[in-house]
Amino acid sequence: MIICFLLIIKFIFILTKDIYDDNKIKNNIINITSEIIAIGDLHGNVKNTLKILKKAEVIDPIYGKWNGGNKILVQVGDLFDRGSNPKLLVDFFIQLQKEAEQDGGKVINLLGNHELLQITGDHRYVHHEDPIHFGGWNKRKEILSSHGYIGQWIRNNPVTVKLNQKNSSSIVFVHAGILPEFAKYGIDKLNVMAQKAFEKNDFDNILFSEKGPLWNRDLFYDAQSGSCSLVKKALRYLKANQMVVGHTTESNRTIGRYCNDTLFNIDVGINQNSNDGKNDLAFIKFVPNYQEHISNNTIIINFKYNNDKIIFNTNASYRNYQNIIIIHILIILFCQLIIIM
Repeated sequence: MIICFLLIIKFIFILTKDIYDDNKIKNNIINITSEIIAIGDLHGNVKNTLKILKKAEVIDPIYGKWNGGNKILVQVGDLFDRGSNPKLLVDFFIQLQKEAEQDGGKVINLLGNHELLQITGDHRYVHHEDPIHFGGWNKRKEILSSHGYIGQWIRNNPVTVKLNQKNSSSIVFVHAGILPEFAKYGIDKLNVMAQKAFEKNDFDNILFSEKGPLWNRDLFYDAQSGSCSLVKKALRYLKANQMVVGHTTESNRTIGRYCNDTLFNIDVGINQNSNDGKNDLAFIKFVPNYQEHISNNTIIINFKYNNDKIIFNTNASYRNYQNIIIIHILIILFCQLIIIM
């Protein structure tokens, strides 16, 4: 009888813990009536970041404060490495997120592979001036730890988000690309996996491997070759129409458009020298009721809104609790049978 009681308690704990974990990860569904802007890898380049955000008309040209109203800004990861002052860049985005929220907008920073490198202590690509802005290497390590404010911010950033238009277009944003073997998990599950891996310091998790969505370029190469088979399969699993990625810099510094506009690459080398004759300040917009055109290397896509919603990490949980509940019921019936006997 005691064993039965303990089993029941255990399954109740598992069920409530899973529900709690899901609720920690998922965000609310947000009504959308405005445009969506996405920018690529920034790598500590504060100057070019401010330039592109001013060009996108989401920050004030003088004070650098959010003035995008209810617009949605998605940055696909890699604020760190190569550039001299990623700390200032992170601090800027943390503040910008607060300002956008107050104004009815949203700023979403995704997890990139170079964020992962920072919290795992891999400093191969760190600019020599970077630690100075943290107050030295020891202070930098502390701030990027699971107890430091930037370390916590990084760990709380999603791997991927999905902007979902009711009965129409659905766009997935991710740093490198989601292969079908990961896409089959769905947006929600991928973010849950990342959060649990961070909680356990499990940096060998397959999600963070070379095949994972922070590192792998196979999806991009598949699109670049014109095959598009991986792209189609991944989008089918994700129940999406389009995917927007960064990670691989486009050689001509323009937005890459592949597979009949089902894959966009927005890494245009923003972190590199903007005076080398190439346009590295391109970004992509999804604008309601707007005819598609290209202006100054900025792609503007028609994205019709009609009672549309944006989903962060998806609002619906795809976990199946039925098995746990059924087992719970069976245990109760078994215990009742023991009592009768």
